[in-house]
Amino acid sequence: MFKDIKQVMKDSVLYGIGNVAVKLVGFILIPLYTDAEYFSTADYGLMGLLEVTSQILIAVMGLSLYSGLIRWYWDAEYRDKQKTIFFTTLLFTILTSLCIGSVLWLNVGELSALLVQQEGYSLGGELPYILQLLILTSMLGAVVEVPQNLLRLQRKPIYYSLTNIVRLFVTLVLTIYFTISLHRGVSGVYEAQLVGIVIQLLMVLPLVIKNSSCRVDRKCTIQLLVYSYPLVFPAIVGSLLTVFDRYIINHFQGLDDVGFYSLGYKVGNTLKVFIVTSVQLALTPLLMKKMNDPDNKRFYSKVLTYFSFGLMFCALGLNLFSREGIVWVTTNPDYIEALYVIPFVTYAIFFSMMRECCMIGLQIMKKTKIISYVIVGITILNFFLNMLLVPSMGMYGAALSTMIVHVISWLACYIFAQRYYPIPYELSKVGKVFVVGTILYLIGILFNETAIGISILVKLVILAGYPFLLYKWHFYDKDEWNNLKGAWKKWSDLRRLKENVKNVKYRES
Repeated sequence: MFKDIKQVMKDSVLYGIGNVAVKLVGFILIPLYTDAEYFSTADYGLMGLLEVTSQILIAVMGLSLYSGLIRWYWDAEYRDKQKTIFFTTLLFTILTSLCIGSVLWLNVGELSALLVQQEGYSLGGELPYILQLLILTSMLGAVVEVPQNLLRLQRKPIYYSLTNIVRLFVTLVLTIYFTISLHRGVSGVYEAQLVGIVIQLLMVLPLVIKNSSCRVDRKCTIQLLVYSYPLVFPAIVGSLLTVFDRYIINHFQGLDDVGFYSLGYKVGNTLKVFIVTSVQLALTPLLMKKMNDPDNKRFYSKVLTYFSFGLMFCALGLNLFSREGIVWVTTNPDYIEALYVIPFVTYAIFFSMMRECCMIGLQIMKKTKIISYVIVGITILNFFLNMLLVPSMGMYGAALSTMIVHVISWLACYIFAQRYYPIPYELSKVGKVFVVGTILYLIGILFNETAIGISILVKLVILAGYPFLLYKWHFYDKDEWNNLKGAWKKWSDLRRLKENVKNVKYRES
């Protein structure tokens, strides 16, 4: 079991490089996006709205078919039809994207009026063109998701990462050129994104050709759609779960507050981009492959424990140093308003991760409709909580609402999953992780206003105390503590850093 977990960690590093590359553009360009010479706070707020709109479009166009691909690709009954399953998934995704994209393209004027209602906003006239760029990018994004998931299934993280890194480089260079040299503003940002996704699609084209069998098998198609269709609505609603807040803040508070909130959310969301998604990219195929193993339940239990331990450590570090980070990356002091949005977002991501881990039982038992009901329910709750809290608390009300609904969603998925596929999760250990992480964060924020040198030093000590406080609280069993000490001994020796990095190898199957 430890061997499997170590393999997941190695894969996570490689997938993480590629996954982070896609999202990294937004983080690298924060100093540019928050520079008043090129973008106003309202411009940044608009980009925040457009970013979440793109997430919704990709979810709608993708129809969650990639979930069916992941589920059936390694199924013993369909091993000889893998190329047919892949081709069917890709074909349906392309057709859906074309249909939805065409409808949206014909109505960009009306969509522009709905999206920006702020009087006197100077960019309003360019918005239809920007939305057309967004529609094209979203269509291609939904399509490229299919071969990217195939790379995961075939365990080719280097290929996966390379395509994303090239996309990052192209998008980054063109964004800087279009914005600074050509003064294209928000339009230049989305022109660069479109070119980047086209390059990525060309890079995976050989993979698509090699792994496609240009035929549609009736039985495969039915199985694919039957498994995927219950996930379509929750995928769309799940996207809405994370974007309602921006639209509601825009309605009640305006684009400037959307800009502040978007920055806080983006900083907090680094936890998901760098850690959660990277681990899940490596972990999900392994979880499915182990579903018939005799020790699978213990493995699933330990995944939640170790994932919670590592994620809370990262969340604590991000929360502690978020003030210093915002001051460092932004030139506009107004953006410090985003500071206290961040911890709500990181805790929401923590419980979201727990929900994803606990859903494995429902996926194994093919109870995907329950997942749909849970996601729909908490999305409706999130909407009403935002409508209740945002008018009085502004963006902080939106952040609080996000955290509350993710706690409830984890609890609901856990209860239903245990009913159909009981797994002996170590919830007492997860609870210790949560309590220790929260207490240390509350201690750390007391030093936010002290001199920056003292503040950083104290916060580093607080962060380093996290694993030792858990040790005092009897968090680790004997094997876990020995493995932790061994890892510390290995990686703390900087003289052997190069050798250790070389040893982290991956052999593509």
